Amino acid sequence: MGAGRIFALAFLSVWLKGWVLGEYYSSRELLMWATAGGKPPQSYGPSGGEGLPLLELVWLTGWSIGGILAGWTWYAALCAAQEIRATHAALSIRRLPLGWRREYPIAAVGNLRPFHFAHDKSLHGWFWLNTALCFEYGRRKVRFGTGLTDDEAQQLVGLLRGRMPFPS
Repeated sequence: MGAGRIFALAFLSVWLKGWVLGEYYSSRELLMWATAGGKPPQSYGPSGGEGLPLLELVWLTGWSIGGILAGWTWYAALCAAQEIRATHAALSIRRLPLGWRREYPIAAVGNLRPFHFAHDKSLHGWFWLNTALCFEYGRRKVRFGTGLTDDEAQQLVGLLRGRMPFPS
């Protein structure tokens, strides 16, 4: 696990705790509103209006979606281990700890190469990803082995190309 991934995990661990507190307190306010028969809770103060707290509902929805995305990012950084198995027939990628496995017939795998996330604008800012391996599978680009250094990626590509009958 690289230093960037460790920093991301540590930062997101602390940040998500604050996120959960915001979710808790906002949900509690809405629950108090719902159980008070639509009257604003005392915490809204004397200027609190009657009726549905629409702004808080919209805010809580966005906050919840953001929390889910941040939690998924944390999980992805934590569980980025992969098991790569290469035979003469197929390349198999198993994502740990859940064990999701995908096999790619060697005859359909093309252009195995290192992939630098810094060059992909859609992934800009995900700094712990660094470098991975990539290949073309039909019309799809498959990335695996995230978090490698450039040297590790080059070594792995050389090792796989030397042992496998990849098409050119």
